[in-house]
Amino acid sequence: MQHRANAARVHIFGEAEALPQWVDVAADAAFANGRPLTQGLVSGSVENIFLRSSPARPTTAAEMARSIAPWRKDQRSAPD
Repeated sequence: MQHRANAARVHIFGEAEALPQWVDVAADAAFANGRPLTQGLVSGSVENIFLRSSPARPTTAAEMARSIAPWRKDQRSAPD
């Protein structure tokens, strides 16, 4: 059974260049390089996604859509 986790802020294909409260993850096992996979995140548990200088392949886009939490009216548009 795969471990399922929550993460409020994820950096897809990040390499520790984001702030400490962001979790580096990979959407594709071929490019994980030790990062946990987004498939381990609970569906709808991610409030903020950071994707920079990485291609948004269909697998990545699908994982972003699956893991993102619904927007709440009281939610700010940008993280702290």
